[in-house]
Amino acid sequence: MQHYNDGLESHNPKLYNPLKIKAMKPSRYNYYLPYKGQTIIYNGLTEHFFKVKGEHADFYKTLVDYPDDNLDGETVSNFLDKLKSDGFILDDDTDEFELLREKYERLRRPYEYHLMILTTYDCNLRCWYCVQDHQKLVMDDALIDAIKAHVEKALKTEGIQIFFLNWFGGEPLLDYERLKDFTEFAKSLCEKNGIMFHSGITTNGTLLDKERIDALNAAGVTNYQITVDGPKKIHDKVKHCHEIESAFDKALENVDYLSRFADCTLRFNYTHKNLLVDELLADLENKLSPESRRRVHLSIYKVWQESQSLIDDSEVERLYKGAHRLALHPYLPQAGMCYADQKHFYCVFPNGKVGKCDNHSPGSVGGTMTPAGDIIWPEMQLHHKSVVDIPDCECIECRYLPLCWGPCVSKRKVMYSGNSKVECMYSDRDKDMAKLITSACINYESAEAYMEIENPSDK
Repeated sequence: MQHYNDGLESHNPKLYNPLKIKAMKPSRYNYYLPYKGQTIIYNGLTEHFFKVKGEHADFYKTLVDYPDDNLDGETVSNFLDKLKSDGFILDDDTDEFELLREKYERLRRPYEYHLMILTTYDCNLRCWYCVQDHQKLVMDDALIDAIKAHVEKALKTEGIQIFFLNWFGGEPLLDYERLKDFTEFAKSLCEKNGIMFHSGITTNGTLLDKERIDALNAAGVTNYQITVDGPKKIHDKVKHCHEIESAFDKALENVDYLSRFADCTLRFNYTHKNLLVDELLADLENKLSPESRRRVHLSIYKVWQESQSLIDDSEVERLYKGAHRLALHPYLPQAGMCYADQKHFYCVFPNGKVGKCDNHSPGSVGGTMTPAGDIIWPEMQLHHKSVVDIPDCECIECRYLPLCWGPCVSKRKVMYSGNSKVECMYSDRDKDMAKLITSACINYESAEAYMEIENPSDK
């Protein structure tokens, strides 16, 4: 996403004169969002945006919506060229849906292979919002051997250049030795085949220590996601652990150490009760060294059970800006393409079942891993197809498709059965998407990751 600086402030009506630029049309994925006396003009397909003062929004909206009713002057002409290059306006004969389809294929990354392994559903903590039921189910050695056979076959798939091995649960570090040994196996296999290897773990961080971090680093684990549930006083209540004095202190001490040689993301799951911005930022500043903070990302997501109506959006905005002040790097909240839509993405569960998503109970997943390492599906997996490939899917006509990419693969199974219509995942699309886009723009602006342009109307 790129942002034009808010220099687009005033306009001169005398600039309305014909310019010889013809046969242009606006993108169907342009959005106009009022924000604090300004208007954000955003394109969902290219993810570019710029801001104008509210009183001049109609002027620039007209310029974008009616590019053939052009403005005179070299600067304005250059601005129109910029609007075209950034996708706000298009040649009249451009098939924008084809551009959308091409973006979808790029996002699917057919040259990557992703394997998520859940060795157990069990966990040493019991966070109230967790979607897992914490069954004491653990993979056996026979299943591990089958997954190894699968990986060996998968890496021979034509065009695979990068292999991602992701560990999830439950708490994956409850099965630490098996996790480490399998990672070593996969890394060695990739090195032999000239394939780039990455491995990551989603963990609560309480079962890590320097010895384990060093061993996992040597094995090939390069990425960690560790959950934060508010400032220390709230985090320790949500993630209470009898074995340690403070789950917050333990997790952050580990982050401070592992960030020296691994990518680390703190995922803050917020509600209206734990969105205590000043306290959280103070605790993060206190526990993470300045050097560590420059290497750590902050991922900010609302707990799915929480009603959006209870959230103070201004506090979320303050958190983004405060994170940037601490040199943390916030990830954008976004709908985007689900990882299950990637061409090669599979989750293997402790009972040997295989799915395209980790958010399932062990008994509800359709695929099965055979001893030979093959995935057997009980039926044709039509729900794995994208909405861009289904001519009669109502999502195709939705102006938010480049931001959402339709319902998840589980809901698509219902859609494609022909028995019912899948409802949109958003209760109020316009309102929810406006919040999404605004948050993204705020984040980029806070990071000063935007480009300045001259105001064409000042010339």
